[in-house]
Amino acid sequence: MTEALALARRVARQSPLAVRATLRTLRQRADADLGRALVREADAQAQSYASADYAEGLAAVRAKRTPSFEGA
Repeated sequence: MTEALALARRVARQSPLAVRATLRTLRQRADADLGRALVREADAQAQSYASADYAEGLAAVRAKRTPSFEGA
């Protein structure tokens, strides 16, 4: 139980947008062939790279600070 809570806390600190995209992609892959799964993954990455959370993550790494994700 302690490990599960630690993992939940770690996931909660990540970009909500990225977490939702990851979960969506994992659910869709269960019933998709590899080609379709790769297209969906590429789409999710493109959306992520265009997000404010992505820019915030990069800025936080450069500034050596904790990111403040907003899910946008």
